[in-house]
Amino acid sequence: MLGAKPHPDLLAALTVANGNPLLVRELVEDLREDGALEYDHDGVRLASEGLPQQALTVMERRLRGLTPKCRHLLQVASALGCVFALDDVARMLRETSATLLPVLEEALAAEVIVSTADHLAFAHEVVWQAVAHTLPPSVQHALRREAELVSAHREHPVAPTSPHTAAGALPVLTPAHTIDSMRPPFVVRLVDARLAAGQLTSAAVLARDTLAQPVPAALAAELWGRLANVLIMQGRSPEAAAAAERVLAATGPRDDLRDDAQAAWVFALSLHDQARARKEAQAILAAGEGRDAAAVIALTVLANLAWDDGDVTEGLRLARQAVDRIHSATPPAWRLHSELAFARKLANLREIDKATEIIRASRDEGNSSCPAFHAAASSIAMARVLMLAGRLTEAREEATQVLTAARELDARLLVPLTLSVLAAVALRTGDLLTAAEHVERCRTELTAGCTPLWSVQYEWVKLLLVAEQDGPRRAAEMLTDEHAGLLTRKALFIEEPGAAAWFVRLALVVGDHKLAETVVATMNQLAQANAEFPSVVTAAVHAHGLLEHDAEALERAAAEHREPWARAWAAEDLGVQLANAGQGRDDAAVRYLEAALQGFEEIGAERDVARVRNHLRKLGVRPRRTSLLKREPAGWESLGETERTIAHLVSQGLTNRQIAKRVFLSPHTVNYHLRQIFRKLGINSRVELARLTQDYSRQHALACTTPNSAEFGATSQ
Repeated sequence: MLGAKPHPDLLAALTVANGNPLLVRELVEDLREDGALEYDHDGVRLASEGLPQQALTVMERRLRGLTPKCRHLLQVASALGCVFALDDVARMLRETSATLLPVLEEALAAEVIVSTADHLAFAHEVVWQAVAHTLPPSVQHALRREAELVSAHREHPVAPTSPHTAAGALPVLTPAHTIDSMRPPFVVRLVDARLAAGQLTSAAVLARDTLAQPVPAALAAELWGRLANVLIMQGRSPEAAAAAERVLAATGPRDDLRDDAQAAWVFALSLHDQARARKEAQAILAAGEGRDAAAVIALTVLANLAWDDGDVTEGLRLARQAVDRIHSATPPAWRLHSELAFARKLANLREIDKATEIIRASRDEGNSSCPAFHAAASSIAMARVLMLAGRLTEAREEATQVLTAARELDARLLVPLTLSVLAAVALRTGDLLTAAEHVERCRTELTAGCTPLWSVQYEWVKLLLVAEQDGPRRAAEMLTDEHAGLLTRKALFIEEPGAAAWFVRLALVVGDHKLAETVVATMNQLAQANAEFPSVVTAAVHAHGLLEHDAEALERAAAEHREPWARAWAAEDLGVQLANAGQGRDDAAVRYLEAALQGFEEIGAERDVARVRNHLRKLGVRPRRTSLLKREPAGWESLGETERTIAHLVSQGLTNRQIAKRVFLSPHTVNYHLRQIFRKLGINSRVELARLTQDYSRQHALACTTPNSAEFGATSQ
C-alpha cells in the first residue's frame, strides 16, 4: 500500500489492529490521508512522535468489543506497566484473582494480553500505550500512584515500566525509545510472553528488531538464544544454527544460555547437516562440555544418526541414555524432544504401549516455553503411533488437529511430518485424491526450504501414491530416478516392516529380479545386525518368502508381524502364493486370504480390502461384508469418511472454499467429493444434502469428524 519499507515506529503503531487486514488497511489509509506519514530514503515513518490518533481510535474500537468489566481490568492493568501480575490488578480492583479469571480469559482470547509462566503482559508496548490513552490524564495519574503503592509491597517486583511515563506522558514512539524503554529483562519477558501465547512469528520479529539496534551484550545473548529456538520450531534450521552460534561466540554468556545454545546448535545442524552434527555432538560429549541440555541433545542426535545407519541397538541405547540424563533442571523443550525421539523409536519397533506411555507423560509436563508447540509435537508423535497401531481414524483426527495448530503457530518443523501421516492414512483408506493433495503440500513445504523431522516418511508415501495412481512401472522408474536413494535408507526398512516386501512385490510385478534380490540382501544384512528386534527380523523373513516363494517364511511373517498392515499383507501374499501353486491348496489359500481380509477391514484399509475380495472371488468365494467396512452402493452408508465430513460441513452452511480450509483440501477436490455425494444420495442440491445430513445426525447422534489422509503402500498383484 505504501510503496516503501515501513519504519519500526509505523509497524509498531499498526500492531493495534492485531493483524486484521481490514483494520490495517483502514489505519494506513487514514494515516496517509491525514498527512501523518513522511517518506525518506530509508522508507516511510510516522510524521510526528507519539501514537497517532488513528491508532488510538482503532484500539478503542477493539476495546468496545469487550465487556465493560474486561475493559476496566485492562485499563487498571495499564497503570501497572506493560508487564504485570494478576494479583496486583486484583488488589487495585478490590477483588480476588479467582473472581477475575472469567474476565482474564476474555482478555486473553481477544489477544490484548498474553500470559507468561510468571506474569501477564500486553501483547505489544503500543497496545499497552493505547489502552492507557483511553483514560483521562488525571485518572492515569491516580491509577499510577495506586499502582506504585501496590508494587512497593511486592517481594519480587515485576519488570519496570518505561521511565518516560513518570510525568504522565506516554513514551515517544521512535525506534530508539521503543528499545531504550524496554530494559533487558522486559524485552526478554515480552518475547517469552509471545512464545507462551504461541505467537512464534511475533516473538521472532520482536527479537530481530531489538537485535538490529545497539543492545547490551547480555540482552543480545538472551535474544539470540530465544531466536534460535523459535527458528527451529519454524523449520529454519540453518538460520537457527547461525543464531545459536552467535550466543556461543559471545563473551561470557551465562552458563544456562550457553548450554541451551549448544543444544539448539547441534539439533539444528542435525536437520540439515548430519555429518557436522555427528562431529559436534561427539565433541560435546567427549569434552564433557554438555552441562545438561547440550548433553541430552547430543545423545539424542547421535541416537537418531545411529538409527538412520540401521544400528537399532546403538540408536536405542543412546536414546535411552539421553532420557535417563534428563532431570528437573533440563529445559522443557529439550526434554520433550528427547522423550519423543525415544518414543518414536519404540513405536517403530512396535512397542506401542511403551511409546504411548512416554508420549502421554510428555503431554502432562508443564512449564514449556511454548505450550502450543509442546502439545502439537506430542500430538503428531501420538498420531503416528495410532497409525502404526492400525487406528487410522484416530490417527487422522489427531494429525488434522496438529496441522491446524502447526499452521496457526507457523511451526513448520512439524508440518511435513504431519502431512505425511495424513497422506499415509488417506492412502490406506483408499482416498487417493486427499492423499495426493497432502503429498503435494508436503512437497511444497520441503521445496520452500523447511527442514522437517523424519523426511523419509514423505518419500515413502509419495512412492506408494505413485504406484496407486500411475502404476507399478512408474513407481519402479522413480527408484532409479528422483528416489534412487530410498532403497539405501535403512531407517525406512526399520520403521516400515512392510516396506521390504512391498519393494520385492513391486520388482516381481515389473520383472526386475535384480531389484528384488538387492532389497532382500539389504534386509537380510539389516536383520543380522539387529537380530534381537523381532520386527526387523520378521520384515526380512517376509521379503525372503516373497522372492523365494517360500510358504513357510510367509506363514511365519503372517504370524509374527506386529504391524497390522504388514501382517495382513503377509497373509495375502501367502494366500495368493498357495492359490497360484494349486495342487489342492485352495482351502488353505482361502483361509489366509480371509485372514488378510479381516486384518485390512479392522484397520479400515478399503483399497486393500477390495483387492483381497477380488482374490477370493477368483477362488469361487463370495466373502461376507463386516459391519466395520460396510459400504452400500447408495445412501448415507455408501459415503466415505471424507464425504461424510464434507456433508456435515455443508449442513453447517459453509461454502466450498470454507470447507477446503477446514479439511485442508483444495476447493476443486471438495467440489469433486460433493458431486460424488450427490450421486450416491440421489440429490441435486446443497439444501437437500443439509436436510439429509441433519436428519441422519439426529437419528444416529453422529458427531462431525474431519477428513481422511494417510499411508497405503502396495501395488496390485
